[in-house]
Amino acid sequence: MLRGPHCPVMVSALTALLLGCWLAGQSRVWGEPSYPKPNISLRPSGGVSLGRAVDVRCWGEHQGVRFMLKKEGRHFPPVDSNGFEAVFRISNVRREDGGNYSCSYQSRSEPLAVSYPSDPVELVVRDPNLPRPSISLSPTGVTSPGADATIQCQGQHQNVTFFLHKAGDLNPQQQMDPAGDRAEFHIPTVGRQHGGNYSCSYRNRSEPFVSSEPSDPVQLVVAAAPLDFTNTNIVRLGLVAMVLLVLGLILAEAYYSRPRGTP
Repeated sequence: MLRGPHCPVMVSALTALLLGCWLAGQSRVWGEPSYPKPNISLRPSGGVSLGRAVDVRCWGEHQGVRFMLKKEGRHFPPVDSNGFEAVFRISNVRREDGGNYSCSYQSRSEPLAVSYPSDPVELVVRDPNLPRPSISLSPTGVTSPGADATIQCQGQHQNVTFFLHKAGDLNPQQQMDPAGDRAEFHIPTVGRQHGGNYSCSYRNRSEPFVSSEPSDPVQLVVAAAPLDFTNTNIVRLGLVAMVLLVLGLILAEAYYSRPRGTP
């Protein structure tokens, strides 16, 4: 038993030490992240039809870890990986599978050593029963560089959000809440980077992760830029011609001034 005038000080110091150890342990129990966040992707990307399968791929910087996949309101059984990645398969996609997914991982030997969660990835479920929208382009035909173009999407339902997709781009280029059953997407000052195939889809606002199948594609063709014959470029072309002429004269003089018989 502790006695003497210094006992309260010793007890206070012991209490502080025990409290510090307890708080340090709690920070481990609460799972303070100690590993960098992993990456996440979907295969296929860009949406999956009802009843089809989709793979959620997670990978990080450490081998032999346990990956965990999370979605709001749902948890998946963890997957142990011998390498750097793990794949979670959803074999029969339902409407409620749509949403934002993220993954993390933890050490198998130290379960309290966990990673930060990955950036979220969005799983969009396509419903083939929703009527596909139509799409049109104005102006039609070949569009001159610098002109304005408008892509219009038309559906059969109101209070929906339209999404414009460009082939080769995993994310919708634009999205718009239309006042009715159509939406217009404007592309000001068209450049060569805007050329390509476009399609659109829509989602009911009550089901933000359930989409229609995409429309038939429409192609935006951008004409080649005409040659720029401004005064500045004319001066540049003249300077280039003068340099070439001077070089030609120097070479000619060197050729004719050398002694006869010199190889």
